[in-house]
Amino acid sequence: MSKPESNKPEFILCAAIKFKDSILCGYRHGDVVDLIKKIQPDYKYINIHETVGFLTSKNRFVTRKEAFKIAQSMNQIWHKLHDGVEENILVSEDLY
Repeated sequence: MSKPESNKPEFILCAAIKFKDSILCGYRHGDVVDLIKKIQPDYKYINIHETVGFLTSKNRFVTRKEAFKIAQSMNQIWHKLHDGVEENILVSEDLY
């Protein structure tokens, strides 16, 4: 008998951005921004630390800082590309 889904370790699935009452996802944040710009051409980030994050395997939206901790614990970070970017945050380029 397999274990319930809730017992499996949580990992990062993809980049995500909160947009209005939804969470839109893609491989990279830029892919999501392109989608949003098709929906609303004048879109600008309101608060990048609250609206830009990741979706987890447990269907949770998490911030870049929380995503970094999850990805690090699951050995998902292939390389660090943080030139000039705050340390201990995850960027989608770190994953693939």
